[in-house]
Amino acid sequence: MKFRVVYRAFFVVSVIASCVSFCAIFRIFFPGPISAHTLSFFCRLLCKAIGIDCVVDGSLDRRNVSTAFVSNHMSYIDIVVIGSVVPARFISKSDVRNWPIIGWLSGMFGTIFVDRKPSSTRASVANICNAVNNRDNVVLFPEGTTSDGCRILPFKSSFFKLPRECVIQPIFLEYKEFNGFPAKRADKKNYSWIGAETAMLPHLIRIMETRRVKACVRILPVISQTESCCDRKALADLSHKSLLSASRGVHI
Repeated sequence: MKFRVVYRAFFVVSVIASCVSFCAIFRIFFPGPISAHTLSFFCRLLCKAIGIDCVVDGSLDRRNVSTAFVSNHMSYIDIVVIGSVVPARFISKSDVRNWPIIGWLSGMFGTIFVDRKPSSTRASVANICNAVNNRDNVVLFPEGTTSDGCRILPFKSSFFKLPRECVIQPIFLEYKEFNGFPAKRADKKNYSWIGAETAMLPHLIRIMETRRVKACVRILPVISQTESCCDRKALADLSHKSLLSASRGVHI
């Protein structure tokens, strides 16, 4: 088990170092953010390094419009898993900007940093809308925090105030198997990261100790904004119901 952790830690560091080198060289020649497809490539490498097998159920919306993907949230690992499948810019809390290396890389890949203080909501929404108007896809975790993996928390509707042409596609993420066995409630709680309760490094070591993890990314039907459904609260409610139904194994 110790060998597995050391091996995976070396693999993870190697991928991150390669990513940093790529971004640094890119920045010399190009001023803007790096494409979301490049982020997906590095996320796939990180999934292999950590020992996560991603299974995708469903298909991404292929219309020539921006998509806001909304997902349940259990850990920072979710970003790696979803990022390996969905080419998009992530919406993250402003604190991440100050994380060593990760904050810089996030900025390079066009992460939209938002402050969840009520006084900053308008500016945060404006930044998200600007990205959508530029035809960028975005990924939002509307629970506003991480859960224990056994439930879906209520959605915060503030960031559902999106341009009318933007469609919403819910994504239900589940860590379904651990070491070849169906995930138990204790497994999911052990894999989730509640930042206020668990330090990141011990949590990451615990993840790398796990031999294999099967992550299921279930891409759900698109929610289009219409005359009867363009209010942010209605959109948040529909998205929440879609994820709840998926978590119970029911397609709507």
